[in-house]
Amino acid sequence: MFSAVLNFYDIIIEFYSSLKKLYGQKKQYNASSFFKLKPLASLSPIQNDPVKTYSNRWLMLFGVWILYFCFGLTAYSLAPLVRPITLDLNMNYTEMGRVFGTWQLLYIFTAMPCGSFIDRLGLRKSLLISAVIIGFSCLARSFAEGPLTLLIAVAFFGLGGGSADFNRSTKTD
Repeated sequence: MFSAVLNFYDIIIEFYSSLKKLYGQKKQYNASSFFKLKPLASLSPIQNDPVKTYSNRWLMLFGVWILYFCFGLTAYSLAPLVRPITLDLNMNYTEMGRVFGTWQLLYIFTAMPCGSFIDRLGLRKSLLISAVIIGFSCLARSFAEGPLTLLIAVAFFGLGGGSADFNRSTKTD
C-alpha cells in the first residue's frame, strides 16, 4: 500500500518536473531519490511525456462517471413506477418481478463474455457500445406494449451493463 502511494507520488513529481521543463525552469524533483526507490518502470516509451499521457484523463473519468450514473439511474428508475406500469401494461406483480430480475440475471451470465469482448475491442469502444445499448434499453422501455416487450427492453439493459463493467477486463488501453 505504501509503495503504491509512493509510486503515485513519483508520477505526480515527474509530471510537475516535466511542466517545469516546458516552462523553462531547470530544477528537477525526484521522489525516487528522496525515498530511495527504483524509478517507476510501468510507463511505456509512448507514455514518457506526462502532458500527452494525462491530457484527457479527467475527460475520460467524467465520461465513465456519467455512464455509471446513467447505469444506476436506469437500474432503479422502474422501482418507483411499479404501480403505474403494472396498471398501464395490465401486468401482475409476478410479471413485474420477473422484469426486475431479468437484467441482473443477464448481467451475471454475460459478465465474463463481455470481459473478453472488452479485451478484444478496447475499453473506449466497449464503453461507447455499452452506453448505446443502455440508451437503447431506456428508449425501448418507453415503447413497451406488454410484459414481454418490457422484459426484452430490460434484458438489453443487462447486456449493456455487463459491457459497461470494465472491471472484468484483464488488459488496459
